[in-house]
Amino acid sequence: MSDLPAAPPATPAGRTAAALAAAALALSAAACGNGGNPDPAPAAAPVQTSSDPAPPVEPDGFAGFDSLTSGGLHSCVLRRDRGVACWGNNSLGQSDPPAGTFTEAAAGTLHSCGIRTDGSIACWGTNWDEQSEPPEGSYQAVSAGADHTCALDSSGAAVCWGSSYGQTEAPAGSFAALAAGGQHSCALRPDGSVACWGQNQHGQADPPAGRYTALSAGYFHTCAIDDEGRIACWGYHWEGQLDAPAE
Repeated sequence: MSDLPAAPPATPAGRTAAALAAAALALSAAACGNGGNPDPAPAAAPVQTSSDPAPPVEPDGFAGFDSLTSGGLHSCVLRRDRGVACWGNNSLGQSDPPAGTFTEAAAGTLHSCGIRTDGSIACWGTNWDEQSEPPEGSYQAVSAGADHTCALDSSGAAVCWGSSYGQTEAPAGSFAALAAGGQHSCALRPDGSVACWGQNQHGQADPPAGRYTALSAGYFHTCAIDDEGRIACWGYHWEGQLDAPAE
C-alpha cells in the first residue's frame, strides 16, 4: 500500500474570519453558562455510606472464577457465584453444564462432572461407558478420566464408575485426594502414601514409596509432590513426561 502525502497543517492565517467568529461566540456562551468559567465544573463523585456495601464484582459485572479444570478438548471453571462455565469442543455436550450451584468441577476426555452444593454429583457429556452416571450419595471430591470417573464420598472412601480395566475397582480405605487418568486411577491416603489401580502396562499405577501432598494423573502417567516439595512421576515416558524439574 503506497503512502499518501500528509495534508499541510492548518494555520491561523488560513482560518476564515467566519470560523474565528463562530469559535469566539461558542467560548463566550460556554463561559456565561458556567458562571464565567470556560472550564466545566467536575461532576461530584457519588458518596458511599455504610448502608451501601460495595458490590463484589467488577464494573462490567464480571464476578471472577475460583478454580479451573481442563479435559480432552474443553475446559471448565467454577465461578465465584458457584455456577459452572465450560468452553471448547462440545460435540458430545461436555461443555454444556447444567444450571445450579457447585463446589467443584472436573473435566475428563469427553465428559465433565461437578459436585453440587448439596453434595450430589452431576455429569454431562459422553456416556458411552456410563462414566456420566454417578451413583447417589454425598461427595467431597470428583475427578473425571477418559472413560471413567472417581469421587471421594463424605467418609473419604473412593467410588468409581464407567469403563473398567480395573480403574473403577477402588481399594478400601479413606483417602484425602484422588485423580482419574486414562485407564487408571490414583488416590492419596491420609498418611501421605499413594495407591493406584487400573491398567498398569506402562507402570502408571505403580507409585513409588514416600509421603506425598498432591497428585495428578495423565493418560499413561502419574505425578505427585512429596512432603519435601519435590516431584515424582511414573508411567510411560515417550515424550519426557516423567522428566519433572528438580527445582
